[in-house]
Amino acid sequence: MEPGRVYSPVGDQPALAEVFDLEMARSACPSFDKFHREMVGLLARVAAMDSGLGDSTLPPAAGAR
Repeated sequence: MEPGRVYSPVGDQPALAEVFDLEMARSACPSFDKFHREMVGLLARVAAMDSGLGDSTLPPAAGAR
């Protein structure tokens, strides 16, 4: 980004998404990898619920009491 330019989500996110390496981020940052795994699992459970293949409840979030 040019000096003095302000970040704009609408204008800048497509360019960031184009160069973002998900596998590199996952391998470099264990917490991001855990977030990714949890989101993939949650989305799979939601998809199964929507298709009638899963149960109707989701467990509490990791670490929730």
